[in-house]
Amino acid sequence: MNKYEPEETIALLHSELFWNTVWAEAVEIFRRSHDTAPDLIETWNRRAEAFAKNVLGDKGRPRVQKIIRWLENQDVRLEGAKILDLGAGPGAFTLPFAAKADQVVALEPAKAMTRILREHLEEDMKNRVRIVEERGEDISIEEKGWKQAFDLVFISMNPGINNWELLEKAILCSKQYVYVSSFAGRRDNRALIELWPVLFGEEMPPWSLDIMYMMNLLYAKGYDLDIRIWEERHDKFISTEQAVEDLLIYVKLYKTHEFTDRMESHIRQYVLQNADEHGFLHQARTRLGKILIRLP
Repeated sequence: MNKYEPEETIALLHSELFWNTVWAEAVEIFRRSHDTAPDLIETWNRRAEAFAKNVLGDKGRPRVQKIIRWLENQDVRLEGAKILDLGAGPGAFTLPFAAKADQVVALEPAKAMTRILREHLEEDMKNRVRIVEERGEDISIEEKGWKQAFDLVFISMNPGINNWELLEKAILCSKQYVYVSSFAGRRDNRALIELWPVLFGEEMPPWSLDIMYMMNLLYAKGYDLDIRIWEERHDKFISTEQAVEDLLIYVKLYKTHEFTDRMESHIRQYVLQNADEHGFLHQARTRLGKILIRLP
């Protein structure tokens, strides 16, 4: 039974404090269960080549173009704009932005990612792209001269924007638009769902990071928002070694359980048993959300 009266429930759902609190609680749950130590940047440095191959390749390009079209359909003008790309990675969005914008500032602390970004910069883009290899939380936007300095602040799937203080800091950098995207609900991976009880004796826990906290907090604060939630399905054959590596990376992110050689053996055995002459069938379903904040 709901412990609140209906009027109290409605008041809570309209409360900035409520959504700020539950967002912080969700992030804390994620931190307790995942490896979010400072060397996570090193993890991204190690994964940079594989990640870049994915987001800059044939699979990633259609997604990038789809998001850019969505922005333009919302009347976000990229031509001649000044854009801040927060968590730019290897440049999946920085590069197409640079083909249209006057200036793109790419903030990315993982140096292996920025090395790839630099390698992909065409000669005529180099004067329009500035790469900043710092953590967003360490930056003073006043010292950088970033306050209301950009037409668009772009934040794609950046887990570092995990509280209101950091989101507000990003918003303060823009004078027109802020785009932010994240997961929207459970991430279903068939292999992980089947393996989890074998490895840990329990069902796989839900993904606690969710765009709904950010979305509802922005709503409670009265921002002008365009929102879209959608689902993506991924069904593809990958090599058995790639499948084992991907599953190991994900499982090792969880720190609620000590990882053992026995677990790695179970993962490898599962992949080999479920592979055929085409490889291992990776099946995943992910719900995603994106928000465009229009500033007055």
